[in-house]
Amino acid sequence: MLLAPGQRLGYLALSPLIPPAERDELRAALFPLGLAIGWGFPDAVMQYSVPALESVSLDMAELARKRDRLFGALTDAGVRVTRPEGTFYLWGEAPGGDAAVFCDALAARGIYVMPGTLFDQPRHFRMSLTATMETIDRALPDLTEVAAALSTTAAGASAPAPGRRHP
Repeated sequence: MLLAPGQRLGYLALSPLIPPAERDELRAALFPLGLAIGWGFPDAVMQYSVPALESVSLDMAELARKRDRLFGALTDAGVRVTRPEGTFYLWGEAPGGDAAVFCDALAARGIYVMPGTLFDQPRHFRMSLTATMETIDRALPDLTEVAAALSTTAAGASAPAPGRRHP
């Protein structure tokens, strides 16, 4: 596994336990799907990179440290985040409930996080773990400050007015 967001190179292995006729039918159905989606066709840069990638490996322990550092800091700041087991992204609920506002506030501070609106999830965000640990450590104060500010703003905005029932 390598950290190359946006670059895909792989294959699909069908079990030999699948009866031959069903395996052929599945293969026939999957081929046009791969063509339609397009991710099965690596671009020229990726194709030329394959020989060099054979000797590259990912430090899974370092990736786990990054995940644990970000996950711990965000959850301590009250942000609900899913702890990933096999990916290099964190997925969380945007403080204040609006991923675009959260991501824009971070971008204004030079921290780039993907809003969940790109995945039809406007209340969530996705954060890559590919940054260096030094970059993560520099970003944490801003991440927690923005999270706290948006949580406080949302809490005040969503609190029902005295004597009124919250809809």
